Order: sequence, then structure tokens, then C-alpha cells
Amino acid sequence: MLPHISQTQSVGGGQSQIKVTQLFDDKSGSEQLQGHGLPQVRPPSSAASAGSKGSLKRTHAVAPGTAMKNFMHKMTAYEHHEIFSYNQIYFVGQNSKKRQGIVGGSQNNGYDDEHGSYLHVPHDHIAYRYEVLKVIGKGSFGQVI
Repeated sequence: MLPHISQTQSVGGGQSQIKVTQLFDDKSGSEQLQGHGLPQVRPPSSAASAGSKGSLKRTHAVAPGTAMKNFMHKMTAYEHHEIFSYNQIYFVGQNSKKRQGIVGGSQNNGYDDEHGSYLHVPHDHIAYRYEVLKVIGKGSFGQVI
């Protein structure tokens, strides 16, 4: 059974128009609709999400110099130089068993195998922004990490 279509309206002018169709009316009043029929998106309040186990924590970037000062002893010699290529540092992989990179070395400075695939190191970083947890898939042209 298809949902009841309660409202159809056009948004935009000129040569391009978008047709927005609302598939249901929210009778509960818990969700406010904007002028174009789409629900208003609000970030969760900090009080509501503070105690939830699955809530996301906000991470703020630091300058490369600050990251070096705080985590230099947890980083490789290669990372001591590489980190200054990035303006913002979110994650340095301080709890990983790091692979020692070789500046100017073959196979992506020692971080790839002979086939060009990334050598996975759990809890290391990608571009000082993302934590690598595990390989979740493999394809014809690479891995999904």
C-alpha cells in the first residue's frame, strides 16, 4: 500500500524548478516542516546526547606544531616531516604500532606492498584526519578500509 500524498509544491524559479512532494502529514506535531515541505534538521542537544553511548564527540583540529609537541614521542621520523604538509591535525594514531616510513622510498615510502595496496596498520591515521580500524572489503582495484 502506497502512502497518501497530501501536498505537492514547486520550489525555485527561472529555468530550473524542483518539485517537492510530501508523502505524509505529521499529525503528532513533533516535527516542524519548513516552507518547502521538508523537515527541519537540528543537531542533537548536548544535554540529550551527553549520556548516550553511541553519541558522536566533537573533535577540534590542532596545528601541526601543537600535535608534534604533544605526540612527537608516538610518531615516526617520517611523520615528523610529513605532518607539516597538513594545516589541521585531527588524529595522529598515537596508539598504533606504526610502520616506519622511508622518505623517498619505493612503494609509497614503504606504506604500500609490491602490488600498490596499502599495508593496513590498525589504529593508524589517514591524512591526520581518520583512524584506520580494519579492512572491510576488497575489490578489483583496492581495499575498503
